[in-house]
Amino acid sequence: MAFNSKVSKELNTELILKCIRANDEISKVDISKLTGISLPSVSTIVDELLSKQLVVKIGTGESTGGRKPVLYSYNKNYGYFVIASLENNLLKLRLINLYGEIILNDNIDIKCDNYEELTFLIISGLTRMVNIKGIFFDKILSIYIIAEGYQDYNSDKFIFNRYKSLNEINISDFINSKLPDIPVKILSNINMMALGEWYKSNNKKYKRLVLINIDRNLNDDICFSIVNDGNLINPSQGYLGKIRKNIIFPDIKAIKSHGYEEIGKLIREFNSNKQRALNPFLDLFNFITELVSNIQYFIDPDIIIFTGYIEHQAFIDMVKMRIKNEGIITNIQKSSLGDEMAIYGCMEIALSDFFEKHNNDLKIRNADF
Repeated sequence: MAFNSKVSKELNTELILKCIRANDEISKVDISKLTGISLPSVSTIVDELLSKQLVVKIGTGESTGGRKPVLYSYNKNYGYFVIASLENNLLKLRLINLYGEIILNDNIDIKCDNYEELTFLIISGLTRMVNIKGIFFDKILSIYIIAEGYQDYNSDKFIFNRYKSLNEINISDFINSKLPDIPVKILSNINMMALGEWYKSNNKKYKRLVLINIDRNLNDDICFSIVNDGNLINPSQGYLGKIRKNIIFPDIKAIKSHGYEEIGKLIREFNSNKQRALNPFLDLFNFITELVSNIQYFIDPDIIIFTGYIEHQAFIDMVKMRIKNEGIITNIQKSSLGDEMAIYGCMEIALSDFFEKHNNDLKIRNADF
C-alpha cells in the first residue's frame, strides 16, 4: 500500500504540473476540477511544488462569492536545458527554459574533428551562456547532444558518423568529468528532425510520419526516420533488409562534385536535356522513388517529409508522378521547419524527460509493419 500510495502521488504530481503548465494562471480549485484529483490532495501537492520553487504564486483571480482564489503558474525559469547540435562544421548551442522557449543561442564554427576540441567547444559555449544569463550551473537540468549517427543497440553506444573522434570516448562521461551532476544524452539528428516535424508542424493529425533526409552524406542506415503517434520506431533488421534490397544508393558527393550543390540547378539542367545532368539526376531520382515505394509498401505512412538536399517542390512533384504511375498514391511534403527542426524535436524529448521522470527514457519501439 505504501508503494502504491507513493506511485499515486508521483503520478498526481506529474498530472498537476502538466495542468499548471498548460493553463498558466490557475487556482487549486480549477486544478482539482480539470485533473479529477481531490482538492485536499491538490492543495498538498501544490504547496510542496511551491516550496520547491517549481510553482509560483502570481496573484489572485476573480471572486465567485468568497475570497479571491490564489492563482499559480509554472516557474519556467526553475531550470534550463542545453541542446548542442553538431552539424555541417557548426555547433549550434541553444538554452531552453521549461516552456520550451529558446532564450539564448550561439553558433560556433567547428574547425577540426578532435573529441577534446569538440567537448571544449560545448563546455565553453555553455559557460558563456550561463554567464550571459547570470544563472548558476545547478540550474542546468541536462545537456542534449544531437549529431549525425545512430544508436548501436548491441553495444548500447551512439555511433557518430561525421565526428568519428567522438567514438573514441564515452562523451557523456567525458563531459561529466568537467560538469559533474549534469546528465548528458546523445540523440540522432534525423530522429530529432522527424519528431520536430511531428510535434512542431501541423502533422499531429497524421498517425504515422516518415522523414527522409538526404544531406551532404548519404548513409543507408539513417536516411529515414519513422514517428508513430509521437513515438520513434526502430525498424527490425529484417524489415530494413526488405527496404535495402536491390536499391542502388547514389553518391551524393559525386553529384555535388559535378557542380550541383543544390537540387534546383540539377532539375533545371535535366529538364533542359543537358547531358552532364542526366546520369546524376536519374541516379538520385531512381533511388528516391524506389525508397519511397518501399516505404509506402512496408510502412504505409500517412505523410512523408523530404528534407535536406531533396527538399524541393519540383522534385517532390516528379517523385509523386512516378509513384502514381506505379499505382501508388502517396502524400509527400517538404519540411516546414527549416534548419531548426532537430532542435524542436529535441525540445520535446527534454520536456518529456523532465515532466515524466517516472519514465524518462526515450521510447524507441521495434516494429515490422
